[in-house]
Amino acid sequence: MNNFPPPELKTYRPNYNLITSLSIKHKDEDDYQEARLFLESEGISIGDYFMNAYRELDKPSFSKKSKQPFRFQTQQA
Repeated sequence: MNNFPPPELKTYRPNYNLITSLSIKHKDEDDYQEARLFLESEGISIGDYFMNAYRELDKPSFSKKSKQPFRFQTQQA
């Protein structure tokens, strides 16, 4: 089995915020639309929701596996 390096993250950082895009699988379209309506009604952005969900659900276990947090080149250590 070949061990390939992880793919480079494709994000764009203007001055302050990262900008990204995503695709939703056809089978998930209804849930996506429902989630968008929910987030809009609660005044929550998709980015905030994504990051909060990551921190709550996955970050604790993932952080234990990685030796150091990922940093973009534009971030200072």
